[in-house]
Amino acid sequence: MQLVPRLQAYGSRAIQNHKAHVASARFMTTTTFFDKCLNTDKKQSLTDFEIACESGNFIIAGSDTTAVSLTYIIYSLLLPVYAASRATLLPEIESVPLNASPTVLSALPYLRAVIEEGLRLFGAAPASLPRTVPPAGATLGGYCFPAGTVASTQAYTMHRDPTIFDNPER
Repeated sequence: MQLVPRLQAYGSRAIQNHKAHVASARFMTTTTFFDKCLNTDKKQSLTDFEIACESGNFIIAGSDTTAVSLTYIIYSLLLPVYAASRATLLPEIESVPLNASPTVLSALPYLRAVIEEGLRLFGAAPASLPRTVPPAGATLGGYCFPAGTVASTQAYTMHRDPTIFDNPER
């Protein structure tokens, strides 16, 4: 089976499961992506097919990017040049129980730093970062940009700029 039809089928099943859950639930305690798309109180502008396609996009965006980033972070930590980083990180991770909550894990300072640096160096979505110049216009690097101009740069380029990051490749 090809990927796109498979993701669309998965999204369709998720929509049907959600509709069944809403119909059988007495109290909804959380709001989901599908609640926003399938809100019967509002005029729905997307069809179930379109919502299924969008959910497929979210599945890829939320899994492939995470997998790629984690692969690069773990690969980097295994390199001999990062032995000191590994030696600092492992005891910090070992200090928390196996069933630690995300809140506890996010409070680990070195783990957080490793993840943030990994995302800086190996961001899995390296597209440009477009911004619109504010109504008053702007001057940047001696260049004047009129209001409404869209300017952008690549995350890869910014994240490796030595005027922004000391030793940007490490």
